[in-house]
Amino acid sequence: MERFRAMDAQTPPTKGGILFVGSSTFNMWRDVADYFPAHRIANRGFGGSTMRDVLYWYETLVTPHAPAQMLVYEGDNDLADRNYTVEQFIVDVECFVRLTQVRYPQCDLCLVSVKPSPSRRAIWPKIMEANRLMKELCEKRGARFIDAWSQMVDAEGNPTGGKDYFLEDRLHMNAEGYKLWARIIEPCLIK
Repeated sequence: MERFRAMDAQTPPTKGGILFVGSSTFNMWRDVADYFPAHRIANRGFGGSTMRDVLYWYETLVTPHAPAQMLVYEGDNDLADRNYTVEQFIVDVECFVRLTQVRYPQCDLCLVSVKPSPSRRAIWPKIMEANRLMKELCEKRGARFIDAWSQMVDAEGNPTGGKDYFLEDRLHMNAEGYKLWARIIEPCLIK
């Protein structure tokens, strides 16, 4: 958070842009703005985070940007915790959605589905349920759901097109994964 505060102090954020917030999946997409040169994008992903962390640090992560659009990626770390249920995750997601809609009613809020990381295959059923409930929540609350999961696997759960989208740790994405995500996300970005 100190790094984000220092960045914002050195170069004050341009309000009304597109903000990426979430865990290491966004944090490691360090060149995200290069994928979308026609857009003003700020990346405030931070490794190891959960939805509760994003809620806790909302004032540092979101408020300085007053975003016109926000894309949120959380769930990997939340759902890997055996003591944390899908239902608890969805409650936290709904809190985030409601807080954002109160603070920034004109913000186009997009929740990105939890990805099918091979290292987390044992909890894929939990992740798929969370994705289903996030989609329902988006429909109910007027947010948008970006389904990256179904674009990354076939019916058997294998990478689509025979491509491997993950680094050696089988959790984080490689360049192919981010290229795919850029194609999925581009049509959703505001002009």
